[in-house]
Amino acid sequence: MADNKIIHELLKEVRDDQKEANEKAQAYREDTIKWRVEADNRLDSYNSQLEIHIDGVKTLKELHIDNVTRIEILEQPGKTLNTIKKWCLYLGAISGAIAAIAKVIGLF
Repeated sequence: MADNKIIHELLKEVRDDQKEANEKAQAYREDTIKWRVEADNRLDSYNSQLEIHIDGVKTLKELHIDNVTRIEILEQPGKTLNTIKKWCLYLGAISGAIAAIAKVIGLF
């Protein structure tokens, strides 16, 4: 009878230990799931931020290419000077036409 009591107490200790181990495993499992959900959320946030950054880099690259082509056009020999000359000639021609019309009308 004493042996049965000892065996019963040992089985009770084993069940208590097993219950405690199961509770610890369940808590660990829940913590792991919580951590994974948080990691997935952070990853989604990082991915969206990365997409925004990539879009910005693409825009900057396009602007850079556009600026390089503009600079190449402006740096062509005499391009700016020729443009200024054309504007001056247009202004002179318009001024001359206005003066001629005014002379014909008799304003001067």
